[in-house]
Amino acid sequence: MPPVLDRKETALKLARSRGLLRAREAAAAGVDRSTLARLCDSGLLERLERGVYGLPAAAVREHVDLEIVAKRVPQAVFCLLTALRLHGLGTQQPRRVWISLPRGGAHRPTLQFPPLEMIHVQPELHRLQVESRRSGPIRLKVYGVEKTLVDCFRHRRRLGMEPVLEALKDAISQRRLNVDELWRQAQAQRMQRVMTPYLEALL
Repeated sequence: MPPVLDRKETALKLARSRGLLRAREAAAAGVDRSTLARLCDSGLLERLERGVYGLPAAAVREHVDLEIVAKRVPQAVFCLLTALRLHGLGTQQPRRVWISLPRGGAHRPTLQFPPLEMIHVQPELHRLQVESRRSGPIRLKVYGVEKTLVDCFRHRRRLGMEPVLEALKDAISQRRLNVDELWRQAQAQRMQRVMTPYLEALL
């Protein structure tokens, strides 16, 4: 195993380059958990979640909660209210992070932080209109505006109609809505009949 000083420097370099550092990534580079603990004790690293570490500045980044999820649950796609937050639609500030996971293909993740809300969908729907956003060096997977809006209509009983309609009105007023793509996404989820009255009233 490398000397303690080298292990500390390796851990800090990894945290700087990757945005957040998982304990397993550190171990693969020859950095043990006791080194990570010493760096936390000295204030050079912070433990943000079980097995996830970052530089002190990471804790105040706007989307650090989403970065942690992206690190711990790489198959997750941000959806519903969290996707609206990333797209800047509506005024909702959800207390939980909403993620989509493929049905049958992922175990339920257990995180101490942040709290999660999960939906499980068929794999073919899970892959539709997935976009990438960057938060520092970390890639956040989020559904596009159109699929997010269709998903919100699909889960309207869980979310309530107020945030759904607010987001739809914002997308229209900001000219962020591709109507053809919206109908493609609605057709994929068989939501055309539900959405048509609202779209006719607003478009």
